[in-house]
Amino acid sequence: MTDCEHLDGCPIFDYFRLESLRTVWTSQYCRGSLQESCARKIMKAKGWPVPANLLPNGHKLPDEPK
Repeated sequence: MTDCEHLDGCPIFDYFRLESLRTVWTSQYCRGSLQESCARKIMKAKGWPVPANLLPNGHKLPDEPK
């Protein structure tokens, strides 16, 4: 499977202080089998605005990155 075309520059990664968190999300949603169910990717494909704090699973983080 190829990487998500939005992987580079995806603003959700600004919210992760730990590289291990980024690795978990990336391996599942950006490079893995859950790529087509990524809430961010789905919203973008529909032309909807994608909140920067929206996780790939559809949950939201607090408004400000840490």
